[in-house]
Amino acid sequence: LSLSHDVVGTLSMGTPTTIATSNPGQEATYTLSASQGHLITLSYAQISYSPSNSYVNVTVYDPSGAQTNLGSVSSTSPQTFTASTTGTYTLFFDVVDGGATAATASLQITPTSN
Repeated sequence: LSLSHDVVGTLSMGTPTTIATSNPGQEATYTLSASQGHLITLSYAQISYSPSNSYVNVTVYDPSGAQTNLGSVSSTSPQTFTASTTGTYTLFFDVVDGGATAATASLQITPTSN
């Protein structure tokens, strides 16, 4: 039995970032700075899961800790949320296994602000 640390990092507007979990049970937490009232779009590319029927649930926490569940990423369809206040947002990527074993995931994310 081995313990894996969760993947952590920082996202920057307009910069593609690859998020990858390499061990079953790993999750990822990334931060993102945003300004109040801006519509934040999370665009996805190069998505792969093991096993193939797995997916990633995305939850956003605003600077006060209030939670918004964006739902699952199973395709390259973008997800959006509006920044309720200026500050640092935490994005939590929970890898969910569609079968009987723990899953791993890799996806590229590009945040943009309108």
